Amino acid sequence: SIQNPQSTIPVAMPPAARLAAQTNLSDLVAVLATGNSEVRGKITKAILSNGDISGILAQTQAPKDYWEGVVNDFIHAQFPDPDRPIAELVSNAVDAVNRGNFQKDVKVTLLKAGFTVEDEGGGMTLDEILRKLLIPTLSGSMGRENLIGRFGVGFYSALNYLKKPTDRLLVETSNGSESFKVIFQRTPNKEVALAIEPIPAKPRGTIVA
Repeated sequence: SIQNPQSTIPVAMPPAARLAAQTNLSDLVAVLATGNSEVRGKITKAILSNGDISGILAQTQAPKDYWEGVVNDFIHAQFPDPDRPIAELVSNAVDAVNRGNFQKDVKVTLLKAGFTVEDEGGGMTLDEILRKLLIPTLSGSMGRENLIGRFGVGFYSALNYLKKPTDRLLVETSNGSESFKVIFQRTPNKEVALAIEPIPAKPRGTIVA
């Protein structure tokens, strides 16, 4: 359902002081994509304790230059309609609801300064955030051709709305027993950084704003 501006879901954005805890997105993706379960376990433990994962990333060998290119390609995948990324997020939300047969509405709020897409699906665990939300899926032999329509492009294309350091994209998700917040932001050197942290328990579902 489309919501009017008065029904916008209130999302508390973090203060600027939190930015120091952010990590480069492509560096994290490169490390996660190696499939090293021991390293992923260390990252998970650090996030759950509100620790810094930058040291773990720095010490882990991974093709970071390659994944920087992949991440940038996914973020800048071009759609004919500049609002198409929102439609892709709505499609993801509908899939989340249908996958669990929750039979719930997907709520969409459109504003001049942004948008909110909310579903009451199954939400994501931290492991699902790390393995499914953050790692873009490529078909073929890790090629980058014809990205539009491939799994993962929808969410990543929404990161293209981050034009300046004050712009942020927020994901809040809960599976009913654990809840997390992921904040994405464009850095002054035009990279995308993120911070992942546990938050107090919330109803099951996901909000992207």
